[in-house]
Amino acid sequence: MTYFFIKRCILCGLPCSGMDGDTYSVPVCSSCTAELDEWKNLYRNQCPTCGTFLLWQRQDCPRCHESEGESPLETIRCVGPFRGIGRRIVLAYKKSGYRRLCGLCADLLEPSLAQSSHDCLIVPVPSQQKNVRKRGFDHMACICRELAARTNCGYASLLIHLQEEQKGLTRQQRLDSHGYALKHLLFFRRTAISRIPWKTMLLVDDVRTSGGTLHHCAGLLSNVFQMPIHGLVLCDEP
Repeated sequence: MTYFFIKRCILCGLPCSGMDGDTYSVPVCSSCTAELDEWKNLYRNQCPTCGTFLLWQRQDCPRCHESEGESPLETIRCVGPFRGIGRRIVLAYKKSGYRRLCGLCADLLEPSLAQSSHDCLIVPVPSQQKNVRKRGFDHMACICRELAARTNCGYASLLIHLQEEQKGLTRQQRLDSHGYALKHLLFFRRTAISRIPWKTMLLVDDVRTSGGTLHHCAGLLSNVFQMPIHGLVLCDEP
């Protein structure tokens, strides 16, 4: 007896036919693949420093112009905007706990790691523990472990969330909020840093709203780790 297994698109549920589903590590139909390509193309022009969407490549970045002082992040890279299919992916993965989307999120983020060496340490922005318990997993930790395995980079969960809710806060309140801390601070002595082989650090999050979370987490890490820190986010919400 012969069995036939029909691959169904992980996003819309429709059957994948022919070569459909081969672009990503999980089945994605040709229609959703085209929509993803269009979504990623929206951010083809972005500031090389902060990842803000630009109408054209040579446009002056408004976010960099408004920022004051030096940022703890060398660069930030965004894959696409927090709308359309990108928003649906994040909400289905983060809010609904659809864990199979971890592979697709890693697929979308992986091209941004093409220039990263094996000396790069990937660090996730942590979730609130109540959300981890509700969801059953830390969604960003899963993505970062997958990225590290694919690229032979390092992985470390160095931060904890202090349960401070940022939902509903204004942009300035988000920037001023301090809802994160280093894990096991006593173990991160400057004398021990030289024994860690990593040369760069990549801080990864799902959505950037104000940038406050990324900058605060990077600031905590830069106080201990003397290495360049870069940011990578799946979706940007201006």
